[in-house]
Amino acid sequence: MQQSGTPNAETVALYGADGSSELTEDGTGYSKVNITTSGVINGNTSLVYSIKHPLTFIFNTVTPWDWYASNESFQNNTIWGEGGGKSAYDPCPQGWRIPSDTTWKDFTTTNFPFYTAGNQTITKDLFATNGRQYHNFTWYPAAGRRRTTYSGHLSSIGENICSWSANISGMVSKNLCFYFSSSSPIVAEYRSVGMSVRCVQQ
Repeated sequence: MQQSGTPNAETVALYGADGSSELTEDGTGYSKVNITTSGVINGNTSLVYSIKHPLTFIFNTVTPWDWYASNESFQNNTIWGEGGGKSAYDPCPQGWRIPSDTTWKDFTTTNFPFYTAGNQTITKDLFATNGRQYHNFTWYPAAGRRRTTYSGHLSSIGENICSWSANISGMVSKNLCFYFSSSSPIVAEYRSVGMSVRCVQQ
């Protein structure tokens, strides 16, 4: 998958269920579609479309910037079980779930330092091996994200560590998002942004 705007980031291949067939972007594998495209909305949401097309990134370039609904009145605030148990649509395996935003409440630049390619260091270059390590135990890669403003194109590899939580805040959702220059881990982002998920055990 090619990233926009970062010339030295690597392209990472995706493979099919057989483990050897490479899936191409906007070809045999991953694709992008605007929520306003005919057939994406069924009733008031894109839920059915998303289930039938699991490798399609649904983006939305207007309010409420949500992949699920084109109208704020139909946003789903509990799709990942916000404030409750694991929901049927939580992407994590059985026994695991999308974490709450409190999971990262103690992450700071001190206990979550840069850790790049096996070394506690930072470089000005934006490589896919960039990341941070929490208490010398858990490494979070700077995997970037897919931005609605870029129509679903991959951006910020080697620069942003982003991971969704199950919590919402108005029409946006909360997430861990550490820029290499930031000190506050919890931010809110439009729901149509594509980010990693970091499952936690129930």
